[in-house]
Amino acid sequence: MMGSLLPEPRADLLVGAYVLGDDDDDYTVEAAGHEGDLYWVTYISTNSGEGVDGVEEVYSIAWGEACSSVAFSAGAPTESGRTELIAAFIGAAAQVSD
Repeated sequence: MMGSLLPEPRADLLVGAYVLGDDDDDYTVEAAGHEGDLYWVTYISTNSGEGVDGVEEVYSIAWGEACSSVAFSAGAPTESGRTELIAAFIGAAAQVSD
């Protein structure tokens, strides 16, 4: 079975892949790190194509727990929009854990 030959996806490795791929023209890593088992990366990518006037920047974050097969990401058209999304996710997580 082909799937059994591939390693399980891991959120910490996803963050590492973003950092290692930073020389790619598709995105620029702003910051990356971890707090305990939670790994995260913030980056700016570009969006262009049909229906888009010129090139738009997208301010994004990807995060997940080490050794987890689940990773999350969110993006916004402005840095402040990304900050608001991060605050909303933190607030939602706090409500779930209460």
